[in-house]
Formats: sequence, C-alpha cells, structure tokens
Amino acid sequence: SVLCDNGTPLGKSYPSSNRSMTYSSSMEGKCLGDGILVLLDVLAILVNASSIERLMRIPTYLSTSCLCILRELWCSLVSRVVSEKVKISNEEGCACDQGAKLAEVIFRLSMIQNQRITYGTHVLKKSLFGNDASHFELFMLNNWENSAALVKKSSKAYMDSDDVFCSLADSLKSRNIDDLFNFILNGLVSCPPVMSDELNILQFLEDVKGELGHPIRYSQDIRLVRTVEELSRVSQGHLQKEIHFFSNCTSAGNEGGPDRFNSVTIEDCKNAYSKGYTISLRGMEFRWKRIAAITHTLAMLFGQPSSGANLYLTPPQAQGLARHCDDHCVFVCQLVGQKKWTVFPRQAAALPRLYEQSSCLHHLDCENGACEGEEFLLFEGDILYVPRGCAHEAHTVIKDDVAGADKVNEFSLHLTLSIEVEPPF
Repeated sequence: SVLCDNGTPLGKSYPSSNRSMTYSSSMEGKCLGDGILVLLDVLAILVNASSIERLMRIPTYLSTSCLCILRELWCSLVSRVVSEKVKISNEEGCACDQGAKLAEVIFRLSMIQNQRITYGTHVLKKSLFGNDASHFELFMLNNWENSAALVKKSSKAYMDSDDVFCSLADSLKSRNIDDLFNFILNGLVSCPPVMSDELNILQFLEDVKGELGHPIRYSQDIRLVRTVEELSRVSQGHLQKEIHFFSNCTSAGNEGGPDRFNSVTIEDCKNAYSKGYTISLRGMEFRWKRIAAITHTLAMLFGQPSSGANLYLTPPQAQGLARHCDDHCVFVCQLVGQKKWTVFPRQAAALPRLYEQSSCLHHLDCENGACEGEEFLLFEGDILYVPRGCAHEAHTVIKDDVAGADKVNEFSLHLTLSIEVEPPF
C-alpha cells in the first residue's frame, strides 16, 4: 500500500496539517518535506513505469484519492516551479525536477479517470447559432467551408443561463486589466503539442519526458505580437508586418537567441501589452475546464477527433496578427470589448488540408488591395465563423469604427475555436 508521510493509507482520512506541503529547513526551504518526497519518488517509480493496462488495474478509489492529494501538492508547488523552477537533489545527489516528475504522475493517473466534461450538443448549437434549430442547418448548407457568417446576439440572448460563452465571459469581464492578467496567466504551465491522431500516448510521454510542468514557453504556448504597416517599394502601398515583443523571434514564430526567451512571465506580458502587443495564448482546451468542455462538444458536433482553442487579449487601437489565413475553420467568440474583423474571399478552391500548399497562407493580392473583404464589428457575445483558406485580420476599434470615445479605449478579449477539416476527395 502506498502511504502518506504520516503512514496513513491513501484514501483514508488524515490530519489537515499533513495535507499541505512542508519544506525542509536544512535545505533553506527549497525542498519538499522528506515524507512527501519519498511518497512522490515511490509513486513516480510505480506509476511512470507502468503500462496503461497495469494502471487500469488500480482500484478507482485509490487512484482518485491519490490524484486529489497530488493535485493539492501541485498547487503548493506550482508557484515555485513556475517562477523559480526549483531543482531538488535526491539522496544519490542527482539533480531532478520534482515539478516534472509530479506532473507526469498526475498525467498518467488522469489517463485512467473518466474526466471528459462535455455540454450537450444541443446546448452548444444554441450558444453558437441561437434558439432556432434551423439556423444550424442553414449554416451548414450556406456557410460551412464556403463563406464567413456572423451570429449577432441580443443582450437578452447572451445572458441566457444556457449560453456557455456567457458564463465564461462573466468570470472575465468584471476584472480590470491587471486582475485579468493574473487571472488568466498565473500558474500556467507549458503544454507540449500532441497530434489529435496520436495513438501511443505513452510514446508521447517518453518524447516530452522532463518537460511537463515547466513554465509556459514562447511560440509553443504564448506569443506577444503586433502588426505595423510598412511602405512597399514595389507597389508604393502599405504592407503589414508582424513584430514580436522578443526581437529575436521571427514573424513565423520561430524561437532563437538567449534561453531567457523560452519562458514568459506575467511581467513580460504586461510590459508587451502596454506597448501595443497582443497576448496570444494557445492550447486553452488544456488549461480551463469550461473551454475543454466546449472544444470536446464542438468536435462531436462536427464529427472531428478534436478541436482547439486560443485566447487573444488585444490592447486598445491595436492589431495583433497580420492578415493571414488558416488551414482550419474557426469560430471567433467575442468575450469582452469589441473588435473589427475583415474577411476576404477564398482565392482558389481549397484542397484537403494535408495537401494544401503552405504558400496559400499569404494572399498578396489581398494585401495589395486587389480584392475587397467583408467587414464585421463584433460586440460582446457575437460569434464570427471564418472558413479555412479565407484571409482575415482584426483590430480593436478606432474612431471610424464606432460612435463614442470610450469604446476606442477598450481592450478586446476573444476566444478562437478551431476545427481541422478533412473533406472527402
């Protein structure tokens, strides 16, 4: 039986004083208590070396109780892991990252838990397309993989208790910008990418061994970017250029330069935001339970193995990403503030995603003004659908967009839901 630091079997009650993580004064407060450290080492040996079949044999009450304790331990440790990346030495004197070890144990035990949270597809349909069931059918017939579509919501409809985006926005909109930064970013860790068709999850864990539980990393988890216009010598027009807050990162999002650019702090984000940069946070379906429920249900609704979610925080009168197009369809959900979008028609028939040329991601004709786009002004609660292959761009409102000077000084927070589509061919 795996024991707690006071010798009590997991799943049984134990004094609350033993539930919290303790630190060894002999290691200047930077080590876990000996009992907790032994527990973690034992669990890491037993759990991380086990196949899925062996993990499935663990009694449910034992794995559930163990996960509860480990999650409390993680909450106590995460501030040190993220801000200081504490390294602890074991009895053999080898350096080991306790945060990564703990994260891997939690990951493996969570695999055998039935924790997938979803909304009913009818609830998500209503939240995306409104109360009328025919709206979804019309969308599939007229817009899906074809043209942009805007779903405007009245304030009454948006405040509907069944609207999944309203409940999400409520937790965000009442906060000032500093509180919003802390609420969104505090305690976040890196989420190494995993392909939706990955069949061997244990191989994935082997590939990212030692990386779980690390602070969020630039490009992989987060980007700080803004768009500026430059005069084109060829056309004498204006071309857009993406600028990253860390100047050693290219517009394609490649990392480079000093290691300090690999990790991003809340202060980095606040500093970038104050200079007009958009905070682009990836993999929200791995970070917030409510967003995970939305993406799981969205994937079921459209018959796809998975869907993703990114969060974008843009300062007033600013543009984050330059005009671009994606190889997946997106639903833009405006949570806080307002944002103006321009969507351009697809320039050619779209090939299946895996066969599309990467050059299709930049439409120079549209950048040079050879084609006109359709404009959409999104208010809180509105949802915009953008098909894959359609170039698009967005910025927070300026004086010409809305009436009222107060709106010009508002920031924008929106959630982008992505769906990779593979049509038959």
